[in-house]
Amino acid sequence: MSCCDVIVVEQKDHTFKSTPFFVQFNTNPHKERKKVKIWVNDKRIESHMWLEPEQLRCFFSEQEVSETNDAVHKEEKEKGSAVESTSKKDVKEAVREVKKKEPQLDRNKRGYLFRAFNYFFPEEELLDRMENDKGHALDQLTPTSKEVEVMNLKPGLNKVKYVLDGDKELQIPEQTINGSIFRWLWHERIALCDIDGTVTKSDTMGLITTAVGYYSYVHPGICSLLSSLDSRGYRVLYLTARSITQGARTREFIESIRQEQDSRMPHGPILTSYNNILHAAVREYVLYRSETFKIDALKGIQALFPKDSKPFVVGLGNKPTDHESYATIGIPVENIFLIDPYGKVKGLKSKDEYQYTGYEEVQHMLTDLLPNVITGSES
Repeated sequence: MSCCDVIVVEQKDHTFKSTPFFVQFNTNPHKERKKVKIWVNDKRIESHMWLEPEQLRCFFSEQEVSETNDAVHKEEKEKGSAVESTSKKDVKEAVREVKKKEPQLDRNKRGYLFRAFNYFFPEEELLDRMENDKGHALDQLTPTSKEVEVMNLKPGLNKVKYVLDGDKELQIPEQTINGSIFRWLWHERIALCDIDGTVTKSDTMGLITTAVGYYSYVHPGICSLLSSLDSRGYRVLYLTARSITQGARTREFIESIRQEQDSRMPHGPILTSYNNILHAAVREYVLYRSETFKIDALKGIQALFPKDSKPFVVGLGNKPTDHESYATIGIPVENIFLIDPYGKVKGLKSKDEYQYTGYEEVQHMLTDLLPNVITGSES
């Protein structure tokens, strides 16, 4: 059971725009449509979601979609990203590339795409699974402004709980999923931070150490850098191409990091892939296109803000594709920083490439470069 963090942005007219509520249960033995109750900050709210028989991902009623989020929905539909951006055609192309690069494997093994999760998926099985995981359109996963309003969200972090009732007669237990909703204002300024290879010292080891609960394999100074930005009024948004099913463990990882003087990572939404682990793995390990997920997701968040707004101001990553993603959504190139496994950080300084000794030096530079952000309501 898992869910993605949600970002709600209050507009100038005090209406709300929200990112989709991706909520996915492990099992659904119910034979009829079931209501999914929502609790926010330990209080039951009027809004709710629905779960269809034999489906795992719940949704808001299709008839309840209002004009508040129409602009966001229209943009998503026009760019063709309903719920899945990795197409069957892409996978077939990747299969052909794998077969070209691995001629030493026998014919039976050439049909397998990746080995990242200690088991194999034959080509046809993987394609079938991807084809069957369509999900709901984004407009069915996004609440209306009125539905958000009754949640009575406080500024910043809100704890949310999704509850699917059980059935005593059929011996079906209750299922509960815990998540987070972040309420922001239309004038926020956001610092983006990739996780694997940027917080951790490498993509692969970061994933492994998170999975086994070992949390010290992180770059020195990352807590201090992000905490400094947070204390100066910038919102921190964490990015990872991991799937929604790894969201809870990723959150546990971020919240468990401790560094010098017991400094911690600031609270912030974690943007995970809303697809299942198969889609995330194909995109990350076979197609090598994690930036497609990040760009699409960040553009969706950008659409929650006024059109003339530039909410993203700083980007931390570790790969050229991170630089591409950040530049695409409008972060100035001089505010984009890429770290290598040895802790050296590359960025632009006076329009020339410059190498910083680590996050501590980047923190000092950003303190001089970026002004403090005015927090609170603006009229």
